[in-house]
Amino acid sequence: MQVKHFLVFGVLAGILSLVAAAGDGTKQAPPASCGTPVISQTSGELLSHSTYAKCEYPRNFKCEWNIKGLTDVPSSRIEFSFAAYEMPRDKPPCDDTHLKFFSGDTLDKTLCNGREIPEKFVSSGENVRVVFKSTTDPKGITAKGFHMKWRFVRECQPDDFICKNKECIPKAFQCDGGTGLALRDCVDESDEENCKELSSCPTPKSKLCNHKLRCFTMEQECDGVEDCRDGTDESDCKDVECDASKGLARCKHKKRCYNKKQQECNGVKDCRDNSDEEHCVVQTCTKDQFRCDHKFACVPKNYTCDGVADCNDNSDEKGCEKKTCTADQISCDKGYRCVDKKSQICNGIKECRDGTDESSTHCKVLESCSNPGEVLCGHKFACVAIKKICDGNKDCTDGSDENKCNSDGVTCSATQFKCRTAQCVENSQRCDMKSDCFDNLDEQDCPYKTGQGPPCGLNHIWCRSAKKCVRSSTACNGVDDCGGGDTSDEENCASKPEEACDSRKFHVCKNNQFIKKEYVCDTSEKQRPGQQH
Repeated sequence: MQVKHFLVFGVLAGILSLVAAAGDGTKQAPPASCGTPVISQTSGELLSHSTYAKCEYPRNFKCEWNIKGLTDVPSSRIEFSFAAYEMPRDKPPCDDTHLKFFSGDTLDKTLCNGREIPEKFVSSGENVRVVFKSTTDPKGITAKGFHMKWRFVRECQPDDFICKNKECIPKAFQCDGGTGLALRDCVDESDEENCKELSSCPTPKSKLCNHKLRCFTMEQECDGVEDCRDGTDESDCKDVECDASKGLARCKHKKRCYNKKQQECNGVKDCRDNSDEEHCVVQTCTKDQFRCDHKFACVPKNYTCDGVADCNDNSDEKGCEKKTCTADQISCDKGYRCVDKKSQICNGIKECRDGTDESSTHCKVLESCSNPGEVLCGHKFACVAIKKICDGNKDCTDGSDENKCNSDGVTCSATQFKCRTAQCVENSQRCDMKSDCFDNLDEQDCPYKTGQGPPCGLNHIWCRSAKKCVRSSTACNGVDDCGGGDTSDEENCASKPEEACDSRKFHVCKNNQFIKKEYVCDTSEKQRPGQQH
């Protein structure tokens, strides 16, 4: 089971990636696997070519080896040494023939030129790419090449467990049921001595490994990685099917699904085998962008140090220093940014990513404008003159005075009222004490503004004493519909039958009611609200 454990941990050693091409333009096959490295768990060997030491040096090809670090062993590095070395004579910068070692994007070492055995060296990172490029000289060459050895090494850490033989291993691997594997376990197996077996797990959703020395969680069960050194958590696991129509993809270990759009190439290892981050393209960002540390995404530079993590790995918020703002500024974005009090706060625009500059802490929300010739801007922090509505200029800082304009105009239906801002609002919204037109036209010349009472809407009359609305169809019917002695609905009616017959003074409504002719088609303030003509 232990051998399986380390293979699952993501290509522990010497995984070969071969890129080779014949130099003469033919499709001749490259040397077999560029020498086929000897694969082991924590060490290995690399050969320059399959016929190493026979002086049949291949020409004009390139091969690469990717040695991936021990993901569960912190602070591990790779040590390289040479059993044999004979390379073509090429002077620095070694463009024709070379052997290069990269830790990520960092070039650790370049070798070429001669037969002297290079000194042993250690990589700067745990993941190393070894690149070998042979000569382009059409005459060929008679050099042997190289025989290289590598192994993982690590420096002892303050919290390590010290083996009896004075070696050290990470504390996490003491009493974990594993034995005899370098970097993880003491060779003398002293890390597994005097270990206490568990009878149960401390948390209710955990399970005991079969060796009874550790527990594993439900999240760790069947996730493709053996958290129990005896493989308990990965036994009896079935492969899952992931619904591609829902944007799901399957991890390489086939035991979990992940969301391709949200979790792939986001710098976070959502699959325990890292397969969701394996084939990601490194992004090239513009001068106005910041590249996240995982290198798979770019964000605007002005998003850095603003208190909001835009990179999945939070790298845009790392190493930020809090700023001291002046008396003319306010602090926002958790102290990492300052904005100007005069021009940037309470303008409807979030200069602070956390919205501090537009919050009630600094801004007073207005309920109405003191000047009757003004209306509120959308953010309600300021007013603007009605005549400036839809004039082509953004007088409100949030642009709300120009948001609802239609230069071509609109045609409203018979049940709608047309605003000056080319809006249509329902007739029932007219004079309802709420501004539905952006220019407030629906609340202009209303009964409650002309002293005739609050709005009753169309086809209604306001009873002054009773303080209620009645339908205008009941007006002048000889009945006190307002009630309580309020005769508002019976005012301005024909007082006598003979007067009603005088067509010079009165108009007969469709409902056979009479109104004085002076009110017919009269749009002045003396017109009764809701009166039909």
